[in-house]
Amino acid sequence: MRPPPAIELKSVASARARRAVLLLHVLTAAVVGAWLGGHAGAAVPAQVVCALVPALLAGWALARSQRRVARQQHTLGWDGSGWRYAVDAHPAQPVEVRLMLDLDDCIVLRLRPASAEPRRDAPVRWLALEARDVGPGFRALCATLHGARPGHLPTTGALP
Repeated sequence: MRPPPAIELKSVASARARRAVLLLHVLTAAVVGAWLGGHAGAAVPAQVVCALVPALLAGWALARSQRRVARQQHTLGWDGSGWRYAVDAHPAQPVEVRLMLDLDDCIVLRLRPASAEPRRDAPVRWLALEARDVGPGFRALCATLHGARPGHLPTTGALP
């Protein structure tokens, strides 16, 4: 089995994924607010206010931060021996890429800094990519992600 060919893609993070994350944070804030209001023994109208205020604040704060994230240019590349990742004009860093979710036209990747010693507390970046945002190289990226790394290929040629 041959290693996947080199590839480099530039893209922005998926708009639908950003909206889904925003919705999950808003719903979480609403549930926590409603729980606190109910736990304090508030009447139902006060519980609704306790749910709406944190939800609106969380939505506003995350929407502001998402505007900056929406403009970030992501570069993900495979050179035949390892993955490299860069955001905007920052230099590319070696990363370990793991395909966490493959929904055909949308994938979710987990990126960790590549190091000699794997650390549990290493910062993790999640990247959701859609075919329409990446363009024609999306299928090549998926094939590369599903391909085996050269260091993990069987040496005997026999399947396990």
